[in-house]
Amino acid sequence: MEAKIKNYLNLAGLFTALLLSYLAAGGTLKAFAQDNQLLAAALMLCNSLFFSACTLLLYRKCFQQVPVWCRPVRGILVSVLLSGALIAFLYLFYRLDAAFSFFAANWPSCILLAAAAGIAEEVMFRGFLFDYVNKEASALWGFIVISVLFGALHILNFLSGEQVSALYIFNCMAAGLFLCVLYHKYGLVPALIYHISWNAVFADNTVESLPLTGIALLAAAAGILLLEKKLKPSARSKR
Repeated sequence: MEAKIKNYLNLAGLFTALLLSYLAAGGTLKAFAQDNQLLAAALMLCNSLFFSACTLLLYRKCFQQVPVWCRPVRGILVSVLLSGALIAFLYLFYRLDAAFSFFAANWPSCILLAAAAGIAEEVMFRGFLFDYVNKEASALWGFIVISVLFGALHILNFLSGEQVSALYIFNCMAAGLFLCVLYHKYGLVPALIYHISWNAVFADNTVESLPLTGIALLAAAAGILLLEKKLKPSARSKR
């Protein structure tokens, strides 16, 4: 038991060091290229890829395998359709013309920054941390722990000047849960498709502080779980 606790603490320390190094390096690179948005975005993507690679090496060391990139092919289709539907619904309901105009005017840097955040966060939180909790406890605990941690860490966004409210954190937790469900059912690529497309289109972060955002994400997560439950063959049909 003591050895197991020691392993948990060692892994927690290693992951924390990895995450803090990623955030510190990203902040340094952003400050270095603050007068050039496109250069800053490109450097952030390089930083993301480097620390994602480090996380994948850690994953390999812990599990003697690599994360699942895509389970059923329908995962790609579901993630594309859901990403488009969620973005379109919130855009039309809240008339987020300013958000889309911001993306249209800055799409190269928006896409690079979206990829930078999406790749690192998915590999670290879903690919590695969710799998670890899932293997040590259960998928349910993975959903709870990772979504809460993912949302709580977004409190740090106040350092970059964002307004951080209770609703904003709740919405980030809901996003964390939805991404955990996407990863658990379909793999890393579907989660990346949603995360990158969402971050790119809503780069100005307006939507993350709106009341319906978290509700829509929780509904989408529940929808996937129900869909997959219906598609799963019963024990009788397996015989």
